[in-house]
Amino acid sequence: MHVFLKLVTFSCFLLFPMLAFSAAEEVVLPPILDYYPNCEYQVIKETSVIGMVKGQELAKTTKRLLNQLQQKAIDAGANGVIIMDKKIEELDVLDEKGEQQQIRFFAKLIVQCKQEEIAYKMGSPNAIHQKFTAYNHEGVKAKSMMTFKLASSDSRVGRPKVINTEISLANGLYGVKLGDSYQQVIKKFGEPNVQLTLLADELIIGYGRHHWLHFQLDKLVKVQSTLPYLSASILNKIPLLDFFDANAWKINNKVGQQALLEDVYPELALDKPLNEKNQLVLNSQDKVLILNFIASKNSHTNEKKYTLGGFSMERSNYKESLMLPFDDQVIQNEAITQAYLALVSNKDINVNKLAEQLGEVKGRIVLQRGGTMHLYNQHLMLKVNATELVEIHLLEEVFINDNANSNSKAVWALGDFIQGGSFEQLQKSFPDDAYESNYGIEIPSVGYSLFLLFDDYNNRKPLYEAVISVY
Repeated sequence: MHVFLKLVTFSCFLLFPMLAFSAAEEVVLPPILDYYPNCEYQVIKETSVIGMVKGQELAKTTKRLLNQLQQKAIDAGANGVIIMDKKIEELDVLDEKGEQQQIRFFAKLIVQCKQEEIAYKMGSPNAIHQKFTAYNHEGVKAKSMMTFKLASSDSRVGRPKVINTEISLANGLYGVKLGDSYQQVIKKFGEPNVQLTLLADELIIGYGRHHWLHFQLDKLVKVQSTLPYLSASILNKIPLLDFFDANAWKINNKVGQQALLEDVYPELALDKPLNEKNQLVLNSQDKVLILNFIASKNSHTNEKKYTLGGFSMERSNYKESLMLPFDDQVIQNEAITQAYLALVSNKDINVNKLAEQLGEVKGRIVLQRGGTMHLYNQHLMLKVNATELVEIHLLEEVFINDNANSNSKAVWALGDFIQGGSFEQLQKSFPDDAYESNYGIEIPSVGYSLFLLFDDYNNRKPLYEAVISVY
């Protein structure tokens, strides 16, 4: 009996150190986040992992690559991973398991911050909520939770009167300062008439055509007078707002738009030269103000002059977010094709079903008299009035600077009318009652009309835009 107890006791002493050693060796991997923190987190580094997928091994390879990202986070001293993008490329390689693919994940390794409680309810007007990351912890594309509501009525009505015209590092934009919350901006400026969710973790709102405000984590991080993401045709559809499009701003309350560089220097007490982009860059401890100048030359005297054209102001640590890919563009184009074919067959468009097929919008523009333009992808824009579909626009270009989007060149088609098709080819499909109107071809029908625009500056006269008006 005593011998048995001694053996058991001795065995336990041998076992406990082994268990303790195993527990010490167990490593808790940093989580891959499903949504962005609602506080300012620190990005340690950006990285990527790449792997080959053979046959039906996508899930297995994905799991291995995600584990590699977590291991990289440990090595970098990070405690969280945000997947920014995923690219899958088909390879022209065959083996006994079939075709091969190359999969690559791009991620930020971060130090997480203390989460703040969200005091407002989901869906409340103008609230910026936590937002899903582009891809979740399983490497699957997620949908955005960043929601917003635009006033459905004319955004010029009931707007707070803005009197302040000063733009400065000390006092911000008309009294709104970098670091202010979304709600603080709305309280001073009123509802925006443009909102864009083009960027991964950044919201852009616009007042008229010349004031663009960027938010990250519900904080204003940048303001600028021009926006590089919207095409000229879309900008021209944005209603003007009296104060914001009057360009009455004054830098430090001293110089405004069209001021000559030679006058700006003494007024702002500056002597630094323009940089290679014809800009004057003013710095404070945590902010940067950039003045953009336009160069022109007198054709008679060859005298060159520079005039102040615009501005931007941002936090010193501001980093522009990645543009989200238009992954659903092919599906969206097909949904529009089917909606058009329904009209051709004298059927009504199921608006609810169409909205579900199109998915999330990338932006909204409030029009006068209550209409709204919904921007979906590089080519698609819908005009709605409340819940009523008014127009479908298929354009040559809605957004620009989208080089990272693999589906941005997806071709749209309305039956026989295919984007890029020549006038000579497509006119064979014109019905007898088609007629020329406003530099395009109008095709009337029961319940709708179709307007086609062709490029007269190209010998082929390719189709570049189509508008379906629904009655």
